[in-house]
Amino acid sequence: MLLQPGGIRVQVFIVMPGYRLKPVHVATWGTYVTTPVVKEASADVTIVTTIDNTSEHVQTATVPQSIVNATGKPQTQLKEQKVTLAAKGKTNVEQMLQLVNPKLWTLEEPTLY
Repeated sequence: MLLQPGGIRVQVFIVMPGYRLKPVHVATWGTYVTTPVVKEASADVTIVTTIDNTSEHVQTATVPQSIVNATGKPQTQLKEQKVTLAAKGKTNVEQMLQLVNPKLWTLEEPTLY
């Protein structure tokens, strides 16, 4: 487990024999979440997602984002963002949202979103 500013980050690997990624997908290590401002009343959340197009054609993709609490209940949701990717291209999609009344992480209450 790696401790990072703004939260806890855990490396996860999913291995599925015979599985191939779709031509348009989130790149490996392609999601980066930061919380530049956190207060008891609200938290600003920035999400950068790298979308990879491994096909030989221009593709479009829709990138939705939501934050759910530990029980899976949505806390906030962003409008989907459409992007166009060049053939064999990558793009970063930056999305910002505000979480109202975030349950802050403490040793006594290690709340996860």
